Amino acid sequence: MSVQRLRVLALHGFRTSGEIFAQQMDISRLSEKLKDLIDIVYVDAPHLSSGELPADLPAALVNGRPTYEWWNAQRGESGKVVRYDGFDESLTFIKDYIALHGPFDGLWAFSQGTILASLLLAMQQKGLILQEHPPLKFIVCIGGVIPAPAVTSDLLSAPIPVPSLHIVGDRDYIREYSLKLAELFQKPVIITHRRGHVVPGLDGEQLQTLQSFLQARMQDSTL
Repeated sequence: MSVQRLRVLALHGFRTSGEIFAQQMDISRLSEKLKDLIDIVYVDAPHLSSGELPADLPAALVNGRPTYEWWNAQRGESGKVVRYDGFDESLTFIKDYIALHGPFDGLWAFSQGTILASLLLAMQQKGLILQEHPPLKFIVCIGGVIPAPAVTSDLLSAPIPVPSLHIVGDRDYIREYSLKLAELFQKPVIITHRRGHVVPGLDGEQLQTLQSFLQARMQDSTL
């Protein structure tokens, strides 16, 4: 008897797209290595990119196609983020998308997408959104970013009681924020790699840790 794969919603990074995220997964070979465990649904953010693309995004991945952002982070005089312009629209968009295309077992996110994914989980746990959707069972964050305190208020005052796995690059310029994001969750699983802000290829013990995490979630799945 075959085991049903986990159905996950993928939230891409800043000024990229669902298609680019899918390519990043293909290039890293994670799509191939996890094909028996997960069925990924990729979605584009509702806002077209409003500025320059990330310097570390290879031009070949974009290839003239449109790119998107979940929001623009605005900073105050202190340099700290004070608001996410476009967040409310993205939250409404993703809630509607999940209602239309769900249910999903979990969330799979990269960079800016990890902020949105984490907030979705926290808000569902507090009964603020997605109450008609089965509880999301897990999150995988790649190159994650902790949400700005000024934006989240007391939403993240307690650890999120949802299984989480965080893939963190030793040379990632936001490594510190990825580790802080992991601290928002109860008993986070952390995989490190030697590269930077990328979707990395994983092998050996790293890959086994990810596969074991997903296999455990398959036991939790109610879809």
